[in-house]
Amino acid sequence: MSAYGDSFPGSNDGGGGGGGSPVTPPSPTSQSVAAGGSLSAKTFGAFTDSGGLIDNYVAAVTNAAGSAAVSGSGLGAYTFGSTADGDSGTLSLTARDASNNPLATATHSFKIAAASGGVTAMVDLSGVSSYNFLTTGGSGGSGGEGNHSVGGLTIALDFRSTSGPDKLLINNGVIEFEGSVTKRALLTFDLGEVASFMFTTYCSIENADRESGGSVMALYIGENATVNGGDQAQFLPGVFGLTNLLIRENRTGGGSPSFATVPSSPASGRTVTDVTTTPTRMCCQMLGGAWQPSFDQGTAALPTTGAPLGSLAGMYFGNNGASAPESRQYVMLNLIDDCDVRVAVYKGSS
Repeated sequence: MSAYGDSFPGSNDGGGGGGGSPVTPPSPTSQSVAAGGSLSAKTFGAFTDSGGLIDNYVAAVTNAAGSAAVSGSGLGAYTFGSTADGDSGTLSLTARDASNNPLATATHSFKIAAASGGVTAMVDLSGVSSYNFLTTGGSGGSGGEGNHSVGGLTIALDFRSTSGPDKLLINNGVIEFEGSVTKRALLTFDLGEVASFMFTTYCSIENADRESGGSVMALYIGENATVNGGDQAQFLPGVFGLTNLLIRENRTGGGSPSFATVPSSPASGRTVTDVTTTPTRMCCQMLGGAWQPSFDQGTAALPTTGAPLGSLAGMYFGNNGASAPESRQYVMLNLIDDCDVRVAVYKGSS
């Protein structure tokens, strides 16, 4: 191995005698980006090939973590794909002769930092610059109800037996919704099996309206993709005539308990103002069906730490006596009246 990477004798070298000069790769390179960042395309420098032995190049990725892949040819550019926070590895480019014998290999290491706090993003729309649910994707491919592929996620859209909203799109990571009780939308994210680890769901609303006279929206995290289904954590902000954030555990069997208002005592940190005038954030930390809610107000930007928000809601919920951990894998946004919504989900350790 040379100081620059792997090198091999020229294909016209004979025995141990002196053949053509060996091919030498360019110096190793590397790149590292912050969590949520994108790896830059890589173009390799020229190999030293005084004997004119190089006929072609072949690239390969060795992943230390994750499943990154590349596309490209020759010296590049090679574009990275299928990457996520926490990924790392090495992109290798091997120069070969006309018989595909390896001559020398150049290397480029890469790393994407893990999300803050050692958590991994499961739902993150912050990198989606533009997507219109009403004109793109869906069952027919031209928008509307059905599955939508957005930012590497599959999001199911249901109009809840209404005509559908006037506006439903993602603009720089923010879901913008305009509708009413007769023009609704339900967005559902399926996280897959989540019973074995803690995960944190963040959701915020701002620019909310209550012209329909009902609630602005509802956030559900449950075992099934049914509105008001059993074994479901529920947050209800912006109920008409109320300024309180309402929370409950919706149970299977025995009926659904009433929503509980966030306690006002102790008063410090638990005062909820009108969500139509104040950005409001909600947080649900879930582990196998047991969960803790938290919230705060004043900003709509979401954290990336997986930690609770500033104000614990003074409530804790169990999984209703279940004998095994529950997989509450469906995160649902039940959108009713005009609002801008952000949502993110982060996985803790298994």
